[in-house]
Amino acid sequence: MKCNGFEYLCDRRYDQVAYATNHNAHSIWPNIRVFWNQDRSLPDQLADGIRGMMLDVYSDGGGQLCHARCANGYISLSDGLGEIKNFLGANRNEVVTLIFESYMYPRDLVDAFRAADLERYAYTYNGSRWPTLREMITSNKRLVVFVNNLEKEDGSGVLYHPLDPVSGGFVGAPWLHSQWRHGSETPYSYSSLSGFGADNPGYCAVDRGVTNGLFVLNHFITPANALAAAAVNRSGFLQPSARYCQALRNRLPNFVTVDFYNYFLGGSVTGTVDELNRTALVCPDNIIVDAEPGVNFKQVFFPPLSADGGGEYSIPSGSYFPLGVTNVTARREYGYSSGGQRLFQTCNFTVFVRRPPPIEIYSNLPNPALPNEQVTFSYSGWHPRPLGDLSPHLTGTVTIKNGAEVVCTGNLTPGFFGYDNGSCTGSFSTEGDKSIVAVYSGDPVYAPATSAPVTQRVRRFNTTTTVTSSLNPAQHGRPVTITAKVTSAESRGAIPQGEVILQVGSLAPSRKPLVNGVASYTFGGEFGFLDAGAYTMTATYTGSNSFSPSSGALAGGQKVVCANNTIGPASLAIGQAGVPYSQTITTTLPPNNRVFQAAGGGFLPPGLNIDWATGVISGTPLAVGAFNFTVLVGDLQGGCGASRNFTIVITCPTIRLSTLPDARLGQAYSQTIAATPAGGAYKFAVTAGALPPGLTLNSSTGAISGAPTQVGTHNFTIKATGIKGITGPPDDEGNFNFAEGVCNGSRNYKLKTTR
Repeated sequence: MKCNGFEYLCDRRYDQVAYATNHNAHSIWPNIRVFWNQDRSLPDQLADGIRGMMLDVYSDGGGQLCHARCANGYISLSDGLGEIKNFLGANRNEVVTLIFESYMYPRDLVDAFRAADLERYAYTYNGSRWPTLREMITSNKRLVVFVNNLEKEDGSGVLYHPLDPVSGGFVGAPWLHSQWRHGSETPYSYSSLSGFGADNPGYCAVDRGVTNGLFVLNHFITPANALAAAAVNRSGFLQPSARYCQALRNRLPNFVTVDFYNYFLGGSVTGTVDELNRTALVCPDNIIVDAEPGVNFKQVFFPPLSADGGGEYSIPSGSYFPLGVTNVTARREYGYSSGGQRLFQTCNFTVFVRRPPPIEIYSNLPNPALPNEQVTFSYSGWHPRPLGDLSPHLTGTVTIKNGAEVVCTGNLTPGFFGYDNGSCTGSFSTEGDKSIVAVYSGDPVYAPATSAPVTQRVRRFNTTTTVTSSLNPAQHGRPVTITAKVTSAESRGAIPQGEVILQVGSLAPSRKPLVNGVASYTFGGEFGFLDAGAYTMTATYTGSNSFSPSSGALAGGQKVVCANNTIGPASLAIGQAGVPYSQTITTTLPPNNRVFQAAGGGFLPPGLNIDWATGVISGTPLAVGAFNFTVLVGDLQGGCGASRNFTIVITCPTIRLSTLPDARLGQAYSQTIAATPAGGAYKFAVTAGALPPGLTLNSSTGAISGAPTQVGTHNFTIKATGIKGITGPPDDEGNFNFAEGVCNGSRNYKLKTTR
């Protein structure tokens, strides 16, 4: 990259560069017909390397560039600014300066710049440091504008005209700078060559402005004429004159101002200015370097003082500098005065070697910290004595960093015994071990420094989940409570919250919230009973914002065993058909948790049933025979069952017949013989003797009826036959085959018939 034609100019500040400048650049023949100063157009001047232009502007005709009287010729302000705007637009790496002798209100001049779309390039000085040409080109603020007549500044340094009738004085734009506030110029009315250079010490004097700003070197004959300009513009005259002032003023002339720049008798004006830039003494800014920890010196290298390598330092480049501030002088010889005295330009700068203060993080609490929990980092910095005087306190800032992440920033408070202290707070959104350092920013006395890292752990509180059982092993059918307890040894008094998932073997998981860190599961209560067997019991705490997940298992698992189940009695009582029967099946299972049922290879006698809760077999047998069956006894949950085979033998009962009353001769008689036990579907028959004449027996009902026809005592026997009996085992559906009338009973009767 080249800036104003040369690479080496790019990194020089605007005030460290010399610019070929035309006096009355607008005063051009034939536009100006009396006392003109130039004979080439503004675009030609810029194309030839002129980078500074002095312009007189008047309010006549809305803005005219002319000299003394616009009636003698002028260039319109709008045309002139347009030509300058076109040059800047076509030449991106060029910086141009305009110096106006203004006879128009600042507001009108600003309006003219805006109308020409030239304000976009205007640079505003910040009051402390001029930028480098590279910075101006990069920002595209490449036009510097000064005004040197009839203006004042408001409190912020912005120009206005006290006679402007609009609002008591219109405030101009901040890029419209006062020339005399920012620099000075030498006298400008010499009429012969004897007024220039070493022959006239007043040639370099300050005519107007401040001595320590930009330097305008007026180098032209008044009144202007081309022949005189050719003499003063030649390099052999202009260069020693400029260098004389450079040494005498100890400052590079920034604006070498001439008439008829294109007239010279050997060596052009722009060539002379280029040589001034090439050989200019450019002192470095004050240098601040940082010594290594524990080292009391630093090797420092200086840049070249000039583009051609000329100049010398009072302390050689590459020397070792002690801690603290060292003054360095640079100089370059620029010829001799008329009295033969060697002429030097000098400059001074300082080398400040700073020692980094030891800084440390001495506390970071809490540690570990929860995600998003505020952590207080306490740090201290020790301030040594780099200058051998009382040690200044550390005035910079301390930044706590996790890698590139800024955790917090704080200051240091003056402490005692050489230590300054401070703290700041910050948090971390993610878990993990963080490597934390404290970074000291540095200050005018102490170098930046970084502490040794400390580890900040960021994680949720560790937890432990334990699982216990209220009964292990547990008898089948009895309630069991499984308790999951979540604890943390580092929770600082906080109790885990959240949810626990209990996994019992291969059963579906159960979820419950923690209450005061505990979740309980009751099997046989809110959950069903567990069948007999062995179960793994695993509780998983799902975690929360503050507590990490954990799992625990019941040691050895949960065992569920069957209670002792012995079934009795050894045998069941024999029953009689038609006679109520009751017999109890016994078991050792708990009374409130057992169930009985007849099942398997056989059936109860018809008419008998077993009570599922009590085990009582009861009812009235309806048939005779030996009945084999199985009784299954289990608990209410359908597990832990046991069985036993039983036989109930049902025999014929003793069948008894009712008595008969005596009868009367010829009178109606009706009596029914009743056989017990009842319900046997009896058949009746006279098996011995005979009924009194006139009476008959109904074999189906046992009724004796009629009217006796003979007096006397009549002896006879009646037999009742009934009750069915099985003839073999039942079929697959439990149906028996029965034989009818397998039981009988008789009674001898003596029936008297009287008159």
